[in-house]
Amino acid sequence: MKRLAPICLLLIGTMLLMAGYQDATAAPKVKLHVVGKSMNQRPSGSTWAYNPGLLVAGLGSKVYLYADTTGSADTTVTSWSWSVTAGTATLDSGATSVAYNSFTPGATGTYTIQITANATGSSATSSVTVYVSTYTGNTANPMDAPPGCFCHSNGAVTGGVDYFAKWSKTPHATMMKRGMMGQQEVVEETNQGLYAQGCTNCHGVAPEPLVDNGNYAFLAHTQPAASPNSWDSIWVKGLPKTADGRDVMITVGVDTIWNKMPADVKLRATIGCENCHGPAAGHKAGGAASMIAVSAKSDACNACHDGSKRHSLGSWARVSRHQTGHTIEGEGGNSSCAKCHSGQGFIDNVKNGSVSVTPEYAETPIGCPTCHDPHDTTNVDMYQLRKVTVTLSNGFTPPGEKTGYLCMNCHQARSAVTTYVKPNEPAAPNGNKYYGFKSRFYPHHSNQGDMLFGQNGYEYGDTRLSGLQTHANLEGACATCHMAMRPTGSGNEMPNHQWDMDPTRYTAGLNPLYNPGKACESCHGVEDYEQIQAAWDYDGDQVVESAMAEVEGMMTKLKAFLPKNTSGEVIGGGSVNATDSAAVANRFDYVAGIWTYWFVEEDRSMGMHNAKYTVRLLGKALNETWANVEIDRENFGQPETYALSQNYPNPFNPT
Repeated sequence: MKRLAPICLLLIGTMLLMAGYQDATAAPKVKLHVVGKSMNQRPSGSTWAYNPGLLVAGLGSKVYLYADTTGSADTTVTSWSWSVTAGTATLDSGATSVAYNSFTPGATGTYTIQITANATGSSATSSVTVYVSTYTGNTANPMDAPPGCFCHSNGAVTGGVDYFAKWSKTPHATMMKRGMMGQQEVVEETNQGLYAQGCTNCHGVAPEPLVDNGNYAFLAHTQPAASPNSWDSIWVKGLPKTADGRDVMITVGVDTIWNKMPADVKLRATIGCENCHGPAAGHKAGGAASMIAVSAKSDACNACHDGSKRHSLGSWARVSRHQTGHTIEGEGGNSSCAKCHSGQGFIDNVKNGSVSVTPEYAETPIGCPTCHDPHDTTNVDMYQLRKVTVTLSNGFTPPGEKTGYLCMNCHQARSAVTTYVKPNEPAAPNGNKYYGFKSRFYPHHSNQGDMLFGQNGYEYGDTRLSGLQTHANLEGACATCHMAMRPTGSGNEMPNHQWDMDPTRYTAGLNPLYNPGKACESCHGVEDYEQIQAAWDYDGDQVVESAMAEVEGMMTKLKAFLPKNTSGEVIGGGSVNATDSAAVANRFDYVAGIWTYWFVEEDRSMGMHNAKYTVRLLGKALNETWANVEIDRENFGQPETYALSQNYPNPFNPT
């Protein structure tokens, strides 16, 4: 009976928790958001409605709401209370729905929705205000005012930056025009371009054919006359079709079709300001900032870039670690973290060279606008990436511009190795030498850029190691492998926006199964990076294994010799305490070995990013004889001779 008592108490406690009971002093946290619903996110069997998830919504367009309770810890929300405190609207899921709800505004103006999350003995409230307006359209002519966004073309409200003119030169601005002039998906043999009737649904302003709010699709369906003679169906008549009947074929450069488009439809025949910032009629009339939306989230992009298998970038990005594992807590974190862990923080850092922490940082994951600037044409041939250069923390700047250099602006060590590993520091007041072992002693969690270029590892005084590379000439650097083209299931391929190289994270569903290891095949002849063979037996276990297995073996040997914490991990991989500092006092060999261990571990590729540099660093740390032989930077094969330089005493290898 004595043995059963603890079990009964455990069961009772579990039942109370499930029933919603909790510590009366605990309070939930709640933040109400407007969220988008892409075509691929719509419930099965339902009709998709255009929804970019902005704080400015189109008249008659459904607005989706989500109550986020992140930060509530173990506090259990027992009930929800929804209310409309400004405007007149009916909440689709009622006043006591769970965390999701929605409404369809029947008039222009301001709507405020409030949510209260109730827990036992406490509650939390949040609200969101949505401005509802109609679409006016704009053309790619920066002088087209008032339909064009004139204030944003003369720089009066944008600090002198002509955003409208910059946007007018982007592929978004002229997408439909180029399609109707045969300038997209050109078949060179026939000098014709392929374009489909359905393409215009996403290449125009806010495509929602059943909602009368000034959007492209509705006007195209009703102009110049009632269906079936409306523009959305007559423009394709008489054009030759492809064998599968999906696309029409248009002679390249002929503007006949485009010029026949009704004038009010043409104003909206572009992916324009209102696609990203919401319907602008109220803003243009009154100019209030609350009447236009600015968002660094992906929702507006996914309204088009997450529809069908062919256009499903959002579905892949949504399950990436960028959007699921890298967020800023609290009111936006600190500037050091926010510049990489917040989408808006990264944008501000690229634009201004620094960040000023705001609560918005906590609400913007790393999404489409984080990497891509919809206004900029500087890097239009490189997918309008915000930055295609990089300087690592040790001052190294790789030459030229590459898509993957954008990634390295965050995927690099926080500081130079010389800040942490200092072999020549004078003795501290207690008589022990200080070698740079600080409160945090590791290259942070993403030093992939450093590893790729053979930079910022502790090189044990061997200058030959600096710059040693395995993947020196990858066309896109990181993007070559992590964004290799993946199948869409419709005869096309698109860059992999899940980025992950772990094949187990790709599952069946909307998209076909994908093996990221195929990126290795063209160079290594295998579709599994774990099968890439090592040049020799690096770890000395008398078996030549895969490069990853050999590196893992070396890491096991190094770990065995280094001081560890109570969890069995090598110290220095997180915050360092006094006990850790004492363990390395006057032991530079430990300090250097710990940095090397975490430099390889935090790279998280076990040598795949740069086998040459990884193996040499570990060899130096372990004082392996081959680690000091002459380095052939072109061929990383079995060394012909061995020459051991003076490196004694070494506690890892005292012989």
